[in-house]
Amino acid sequence: HRAIYAQKKRGSADVERCLSVANYTFDVFITDVFVTLCSGDVLCVSSQERLMNNLTGVIRDHRVTRVELTPTFASLLHPADVPTLRKLI
Repeated sequence: HRAIYAQKKRGSADVERCLSVANYTFDVFITDVFVTLCSGDVLCVSSQERLMNNLTGVIRDHRVTRVELTPTFASLLHPADVPTLRKLI
């Protein structure tokens, strides 16, 4: 239901590119994968090594528009370095 609501609220023309950072054992992973795909959005994935060593590069390379991060991980980002990022949760 959440995916359908999100798609109707923003319109089908506005496709998001969502980066999955969470390990598959965490509940956030379910949101990253299923809500993203059921909404018709693009799911971006990368290796854990690359996420830990070059998060900014991953976001830039995949043109990510939405990502869910912990505050500590999010503090590594500088807005000027990730111009495509619109939503940081």
